Parts: sequence; structure tokens; C-alpha cells
Amino acid sequence: MFKYGSDIYFTPNTSHGKIVDRVADGSKVLEFGCATGYISKFLKEQKHCRVYGAEISREALTEASQYLEKAICCDAESGEWAEQLQGEQFDYILFADILEHLRDPKAVLERAVNFLKDDGCVIVSVPNITHSDLILKMLYNHFEYTKTGLLDNTHIHFWGSGDLKPFFESCGFYIAVLDGTIMPVGSTEQKMSNINKDLVRLISAKAYGNIYQFVCVLYKKEYAKQKNMEQISLIGEDKPDYMYHELDSKHMSDSHIANVFFDRGKGFNEYDKISFEYMGEELLSGRITIPADCRAVRFDPYEGEFIIVYEMTAITDAGMAEVIPSNSAYSSDFVFFNTTDPQYTVNLPENAKWIEFNGTVTNISSQRLYSSVMSFIETISAEKAEKNKLLTVMDEKDRLYNELKAADDENLQSVISEKDRLYSELKAADEEKLQSVISEKDRLYSELKAADEKKLYDVVNARDSFYSDLKAEETVKLSNIGSEINLCKNELMGKMETVIINQNKVFAYNSNEKAELIRQRDEALRQLEEIRNSRCWKITSPLRHIGNIFGRKK
Repeated sequence: MFKYGSDIYFTPNTSHGKIVDRVADGSKVLEFGCATGYISKFLKEQKHCRVYGAEISREALTEASQYLEKAICCDAESGEWAEQLQGEQFDYILFADILEHLRDPKAVLERAVNFLKDDGCVIVSVPNITHSDLILKMLYNHFEYTKTGLLDNTHIHFWGSGDLKPFFESCGFYIAVLDGTIMPVGSTEQKMSNINKDLVRLISAKAYGNIYQFVCVLYKKEYAKQKNMEQISLIGEDKPDYMYHELDSKHMSDSHIANVFFDRGKGFNEYDKISFEYMGEELLSGRITIPADCRAVRFDPYEGEFIIVYEMTAITDAGMAEVIPSNSAYSSDFVFFNTTDPQYTVNLPENAKWIEFNGTVTNISSQRLYSSVMSFIETISAEKAEKNKLLTVMDEKDRLYNELKAADDENLQSVISEKDRLYSELKAADEEKLQSVISEKDRLYSELKAADEKKLYDVVNARDSFYSDLKAEETVKLSNIGSEINLCKNELMGKMETVIINQNKVFAYNSNEKAELIRQRDEALRQLEEIRNSRCWKITSPLRHIGNIFGRKK
């Protein structure tokens, strides 16, 4: 995988940003080491340039070719590119972070001058081997290559500020503009921690110690002489090294560097940031422009020491921004950073175009002050830990209470549900039993009714049979009694007639005999009256009536 194909930015404090900024619109450009075409793309699309490119990686060149007038796959030191570009003349020839990778960069520059128009220029960028972070590291006996950066593991040539002029003049060029990108001590990939602070201040005071890359605009020596060019240095005059002179200790102790990093979609990096200096403990950044494509902001208020920060704020044109310490050891009334790389995460309000930081920063570089702060922090932390334990216990108590309450509520609801279920079951069972009892009652009632009706019918039949039998028997008896009565009646009537006859016969008899006859008559009448008043006589009255009817019929 090609390692230089991404994370390229064109901001003011990057070498690529400074290079493309110096290319005029509509120019004809030759770019050495065009990689995947990020610079070529910018020049073609933004500045309408015609770009030719030379690149050793065929994979990278394939991607870059869509932006190139001519794509040449070759080693810049092979000379093949010169053969393919015979007769071409360019307004600009670019070596953006290329010369340090070449075995003989002088030979390449000497050949390239033949393809440059008389008033054309070469723009190069090279790393500064004398950056303060590298000097400090070497003072501690370290010289360490990295994947990218000042000591990229593919770099084979190095320059300091004092080497640039003689080197480029030997190649036939004059440095018209000397520029560079700035990264303060302690902010590069070569930074060290836990080093002597006085030594850091001493090394930081040297000229060009914070220059990360040099960017040089070169013209042909003859043309520069003809135009009476004077070198323009945008990174200060080449001052003598401060390390060999008396140091302004107050300035060094009171001067600090803060960095504002911008994430444009590929994370925070050392190339896309703005650095500013502030004096003493009062940090005031002034207005810092926020890039239009910025997605996030990080603020590093100090480099290389432990600090305490009070009331850090950030204001923008769209309102206050939220400033959150991201790697602090303690945060309450103040923020303590137990790290030499303190950082804040900044949450910007929508549509913010600039930002300004303000706060109070105190470094605690002395061991005594650091120990006091750590002791205080430990005490506060212990108290906070106890408080957190108490809060944890209270939270656990509340959790258990809520769980028990929830369990009780659940149990109560379960009991209520069970009660309702049992009630419903009992009600259903009772209704079923009641219906069963009612059905059984109806069944028994029907059976009893049927039995009673049958019994009643049998009783009625028996009664009717008995009544019929009794009536028949009584009829027979009454008939016999009637017959007997009639016989008696007839006998009495006969006797009465006999008496009457005899009475008439003996009417002339004497009075005694007459009286006896009268007595017998009265006795016969009395008996007859008793018969007529008797129950049998009355009962048999209908039978006698019937008998008389049948007797008359006969």
C-alpha cells in the first residue's frame, strides 16, 4: 500500500498548502513524486493548471493520471523523465517532500533546471533536521526513525537552516523566498517526555528550532541576478544560536505555545493546526479562523509540562463553545492535567466561523509544587472515592428498594391476578355446580312429578275402583236394606190394616179392648215414624225412588 496517498491538507501551516498557494492560475507545472495526485488534482481543479507528473509507484501514478497531461512512471534519478519531456518548458517545477528521499538530489535539480522557463521557479520543501525536538532527543542519546515525519524511515538526505543556501546555489539556484511550517518544541512525532524543563527552554530559544519543514522558492541564479532579487525570509532572519548567548530567562519562563487542531474528516494531525504564543498565566488566543470543512476542534493549551487550568472558555461568532478536558486527572473548580500533553475537546456551535480561547494556565514544573498538587488531588480523589462509594451504596440501596418494590408490586399483582383467577374459577365452578344442582333438581322434580302423577293416577284409579266397588257393595247393601224395609213396611202396613180392620170389628167392643187397640195402633205409628226418621230410611230414599220407578215400569 502506498503510504503517501492520504491525509494531505492544504492549510496555511502545511508545506503542501504553502506550495500550491505560490502557483499562479493557468500555469504549466511539472510535479516530481506526484503520488496519487492530490497536489495535481488541486492545481488542475482549483487553479486550472496543466500538470505533468513523474512518480516511481505505478499504482499511485495510475490514480494520479486522471489529473495529468502526461504521466511518467520512473525514478526521478533515472533521467527517463527527461527523455519523455524533451522540448517542454515549465512555469513551475515542484519537489514537495521529495529531495530528502533521493540519493543524489543535486543531480536531479541540475537536470530539472533545463526544463524551467527563464522566469520560472522551482518550489521545494524539505524537513528541518535541526528542529528542537530532534536536538533534545539527540542530547538524550536517541536518533529514532519513524514511519513519517522529520525522520521518515525513507529519508537519506537532511538539511538544517544553514545548509539550504550553499546547497541550492551549488545546483544553480537562488533562494528568493524562505518559508516554513511551524511546530513548537514538544509537538512533533519526535517529542520526548520527562526531560529537564530548563533544557527544553534553552533548546527552544535557538533560531529555527520550531521550523518543521523549510519551503523554498528557487529561481535560476542568472535570472535572480538580472532581476536584482533579494531573499525574502518569512520565518525570521537567520539569527545566531541563542544557546551560545545569555538567555532572557524571564521571557523563556513566561512564554508558552498553545495549539488549535482541526479535523477535516481524517482525524487530528500535526499538519492541520494553528499555534499561538501567550505570556504568563493568562491565555488569550485572539480570533482563530475555523476552516469551512472543519468537523471537529481540539485545543492543547500547553506543551511539555503538567498544568492546572482555571476557567477555560471558548467564544465563537455563533455563541459559546463547549470546552471539555479530554485527558485530565482531576476536574472540578479547576482542571489538573497529570500529563505533558494536555488536551481539550471543543464542541462548536453550528455555523461558527472563528473561535477565541481564554483562561488561566499555571504550570507545576517544580517537584515540590507537583507533589503538593498530587497530594491535594489524592486527598480530593480519596474523598471523591468515598463519596462515590457512598453514592454507590445509596444507588444500590435505591436499586434494591426499587427491585423489592417492583417485586412486591409484581407479587401483589400476581396475588391479585391469582385471586381473580381463583375467583373466576370458583365462580365458574359454582355456576357450573349451581347449574348442575338446578339441572339435577329439575331432573328429580320431573322424575318426582312423573312418579307423583303416576302415583296420583294409580291412587285415583284405586280410589275410583274402590269407590266403584264400595258403591256397588253399598248399592247391594242398600238394595237389601230397602228390600228388608219394604218387607217391614209391608208387614207393618198389613198389621195396620189388620188392626184397622180388627178395630173396626171390635168398635163395638168394650172400652178396655178399645183402649188396647188404640195403644197398639199408636205403637205401630210410633215404630213407623222411627223407621221414617231413621238414617237407613233416609239413605235408601233414592233407592226406593228408583225402585218405585222400576216398579212402575214393570
